[in-house]
Amino acid sequence: MDDRFCFSEEEHVLPLINGDLCTGCGECVDTCPAGALALVESQAAIVRPERCSYCGDCEDLCPEGAIARPFEVVLQEKMQHD
Repeated sequence: MDDRFCFSEEEHVLPLINGDLCTGCGECVDTCPAGALALVESQAAIVRPERCSYCGDCEDLCPEGAIARPFEVVLQEKMQHD
């Protein structure tokens, strides 16, 4: 693994759902293994955030591209070689 790219296991950022793109098809709800999503007023919503495992299934299967998992890339300073 490249040590320049580090993700903190302590940080848990939930996927973002773009309401303008979501058509309420329910594919994300059906595919979420944790049961964290539901349709609320014909839109996908994370209704049980404590269950979200950040697996990415919802983002990968959303036909409209309405779900995104934000993340922060942390780069370490360049190491000097001997």
